[in-house]
Amino acid sequence: MLAVRDLMTDDLVTAAPEYSLREAAEAMADAHVSGLPVVENGMAVGVISATDILAFAAAASGSPGGPTGRGGGAEIPSGYYTEDWPERSRGQKLLEDTDRPEWSALEEHSVEEYMTRALITLAPDATVQEAAGTMLGSGVRRLLVVDVDRLVGLVSTTDVLEAVAEHGITV
Repeated sequence: MLAVRDLMTDDLVTAAPEYSLREAAEAMADAHVSGLPVVENGMAVGVISATDILAFAAAASGSPGGPTGRGGGAEIPSGYYTEDWPERSRGQKLLEDTDRPEWSALEEHSVEEYMTRALITLAPDATVQEAAGTMLGSGVRRLLVVDVDRLVGLVSTTDVLEAVAEHGITV
């Protein structure tokens, strides 16, 4: 029987709780993954996913240096910054200064603030069927593989699908 250790990824890209959301997003993009285990002192303390970061970004105010909208949160027309402000140079300066915190809410918030703390884990000797059942039952796409409280790998839905395709696993 095929075990999780046979298909898990053990060369993990991880995040530290103090990483900014931007650092986590960049690490995910660089590694072409949609989630990262959050590790502190070799132990998994959470998971941060692209969905977590997108939810934050969708809820964050998106207007650099200005109000969040007119008339109950409507989107601000781009002309607001150049036509409506009497201090045209100040508005233009805000648009050009991308180092301002308003441009980078992802840098102002940490992984620890938005990570999922409830960990769903498996032992390395768990079967592929157990991994699939756990994923389905808990509605997650990745499971942390833990051996004696130490993170040793990660198994994803893609890993399970590849195992089924390559090894002809049937039920």
